[in-house]
Amino acid sequence: MGCIEALGADTEGLKIGERVVAFAIPAVPGPRVAGTWQEYLVADTHRLLPVPDRLSESTACQLAVNPLTALLLVTRELDVQPGAWLLQTAAGSTVGRLVIQLARHPGLRTINGVRRRDAVEEIKALGGDEVSCTEDEDLLQRLTEVTGPAGVRRPSTAPPAT
Repeated sequence: MGCIEALGADTEGLKIGERVVAFAIPAVPGPRVAGTWQEYLVADTHRLLPVPDRLSESTACQLAVNPLTALLLVTRELDVQPGAWLLQTAAGSTVGRLVIQLARHPGLRTINGVRRRDAVEEIKALGGDEVSCTEDEDLLQRLTEVTGPAGVRRPSTAPPAT
């Protein structure tokens, strides 16, 4: 997330000083963006999304990464089938919270590890099926209690079929 410092010739729709977030993922059309942790970045306008003033810089910088990360985890990378358990640690993170909500659509059940007792109810309210607080519980023991001897299947490490 940053502010536009300069515009190329014939650039339309953006203005100097405007806050934007850059989408550096390959799925977005346009020339690739070479990294985003920089002081300055040259980007194609198709990869820039204006950021409303009401969004903090912290929230805005997550727009191009966290939702897409959670979506790809649930739909492609984890290979969890409907009705199966998805185990995640750091469930209180932004990605973790998004995974919980996205997992409900294909019918995945979530076991969610959090570090703080006060996060348990928040995660349940978001739709987390089971929540274990590692501050005062053993996650492995809780996992065994919830899933029984079947446990949680380790996702395939093979790339998704195309």
